[in-house]
Amino acid sequence: MKTLRKLAIMAVATGMVFNLSSCDKDEKEETPVNNDALNSYELIGTQSLDMAGVDAKLYFMESPFVGYNSVAVRLMEKGTSIMVENATVRFLPMMDMGTHKHSAPFSNPTFNMDMDAYMGSSTFI
Repeated sequence: MKTLRKLAIMAVATGMVFNLSSCDKDEKEETPVNNDALNSYELIGTQSLDMAGVDAKLYFMESPFVGYNSVAVRLMEKGTSIMVENATVRFLPMMDMGTHKHSAPFSNPTFNMDMDAYMGSSTFI
């Protein structure tokens, strides 16, 4: 019985030594949480607009589909991560029917400060 008790005490003591030695006392830098409001949107494409001096990114709330689509455009000064908030952004979605082309219903985007993007829509029929 004494041997069993000694083994149990040694097992507990060994476990405590391993637990204490595995503790990391150094404070580690936390990985910043990405709070980008467009995280839930799907990036469809990027385009560098040299004449305007901006880089544009086009996002959809989900993959484009037939029906109402929420669309976001994010503009940044070319080669930087500085947002452009005072631009005029217009949509003109074109449907190619083979023999002719025509526009689809849309709403031009306006800058949304909460999303840090120009928010609009297009309805594909």
